[in-house]
Amino acid sequence: MFPYNEYLQLAKQWATASDEASLRCSVSRAYYACFHLIKVFAEKDGKIFKTDGVAHKEVVDFLKNNLDPNIKMLGVRQDRLRNRRTACDYEKTIKNISGCTKACIMDADSIFNEIKVLV
Repeated sequence: MFPYNEYLQLAKQWATASDEASLRCSVSRAYYACFHLIKVFAEKDGKIFKTDGVAHKEVVDFLKNNLDPNIKMLGVRQDRLRNRRTACDYEKTIKNISGCTKACIMDADSIFNEIKVLV
């Protein structure tokens, strides 16, 4: 299995850059690191996700609909990551891209740390 934490490490490297392209890529890699980590976590319990773009919403819904409040909070963080990643991929202008990137790294670290506790 691909070590998705390497995406997060790359996101952290890009987050230290000063150019907007690197910061946008950082947000994207942080999101995908968590997206895949959560999918692997959920699939261990038998959850099956679609293989198209719908899976991104399904992953968030899986977390947000969980009875455990800690897992629900992961859904809130993953949804923020998803929204920021979408903005960085598609919007012409991102206000405070540096702050956005830092917030994404914090959310991604939090998700990784929480998943480690749950596994």
